[in-house]
Amino acid sequence: MISAQNIIARGTCPHLDGETCQDCHDDPSQLSYSMGDMADLTHETQVAIFNWCGCEDNDGNDNPYADCPTQ
Repeated sequence: MISAQNIIARGTCPHLDGETCQDCHDDPSQLSYSMGDMADLTHETQVAIFNWCGCEDNDGNDNPYADCPTQ
């Protein structure tokens, strides 16, 4: 499993070319992530980066990740 820190390290700042601005450093949800990065997310990493997971409001649908807590 890939850690949230590894996914964050692969994100790119949309505000600066080749660097990370303070806003993105403080809030990694502001970084841009590739589809490959997004495919590597788990419940744990989704919450660590975005402070939210789709399982929290899925209206009885299947959880998006295997490690989501059961409802």
